[in-house]
Amino acid sequence: MNSKLFLYLICIVFISWQCAAIAPPSGGKKDTTPPELLSANPPNGTVRLLEQVIELTFSEYMDEKSFADGIRIVPVLEGEPLIIFKGDRVIVTLPGGIKNDMTVVLTLSRSIKDEHGVELAKPIQLAYSTGDIIDTGVIKGRVYSTQPAAVYLFNEDNSDSLLVSKPDYISETEDDGLFEFNYLSSGKYKILAVERGVAGLKLDQKRMFFGVPFDSGIELDSIFTAVRIRLFKEQEPLRLLRGEWNDWYWGQLYFNNDLDEDITIEELKIGNQEMDWFYHFDDKKAIIVTVQDSIYSNKEQISFKNIKFEKTILLDSSVINVSIPTEIDSHYLSLTSPEAKLSITPNKSGPPIKMV
Repeated sequence: MNSKLFLYLICIVFISWQCAAIAPPSGGKKDTTPPELLSANPPNGTVRLLEQVIELTFSEYMDEKSFADGIRIVPVLEGEPLIIFKGDRVIVTLPGGIKNDMTVVLTLSRSIKDEHGVELAKPIQLAYSTGDIIDTGVIKGRVYSTQPAAVYLFNEDNSDSLLVSKPDYISETEDDGLFEFNYLSSGKYKILAVERGVAGLKLDQKRMFFGVPFDSGIELDSIFTAVRIRLFKEQEPLRLLRGEWNDWYWGQLYFNNDLDEDITIEELKIGNQEMDWFYHFDDKKAIIVTVQDSIYSNKEQISFKNIKFEKTILLDSSVINVSIPTEIDSHYLSLTSPEAKLSITPNKSGPPIKMV
């Protein structure tokens, strides 16, 4: 065999073997175990902190982007921390601005993931002090929500309004809604919860789910555990979106919000004829309207004076134009709920059918 050809084949075999050797195994059960912090150096609770470098060792290699986005340091210092990744170790150099006798809290958000995309099971807090003691105040509570939440804590002396201030501290709820702030100094605080996806941003009441406890002010001297918050989102004012007339005798009105069960609608009319109404059977944002006398014109106006819930006016007077069908609705009547294979054929000459 030609020596050059033999050498060429040997090289191909060697390269192929190397590629096969470093390929990750395929298949197998997907890793769903949350990463764990195995150690911190210096350890959590260190006082008289001299070095501003903290080395964290995890049970997994960590995702660099989520780690950089999810690490928070309070109080807010000048600049951003320097983060270096070395295998399962993460080396964090704190930014400048640390003063004497200061407690610094490093928080790792739940949104931090390992290399397999699995998030931390709960947020991690590490506290250090440049003085002789670490603040020991604690605020605990629960957020009631169907989605993960972030909790903002404000030093009351530093914030005029929760609407315009950035939080001094941020925590996150666990799967059961529990949250906890540790290493707090004594003083007065205000608290606010928001959906976790907007953590760190200023409150926008129209776009965010948020909530505050019954008394948002907290005076802390050691441990405060009675915080309860429910998330909600402010609804836009009620608006009539559109109307449609389906037959000579009935139509539908559609709104932008769900309609409360006990609303009243005053002076509901089509043209000059008063209408009855009832809630739509499968759309909480709609009502069905009916008339006694058939409508024969091509177009009409549907109007009402207002919509009220108890004594509160939800929507003031509204008017909307609808087109009237030229033919009566001839679709068969069918039972939609509960499900049943039943249809009723209209018979104008027959007796009325009693529905029970």
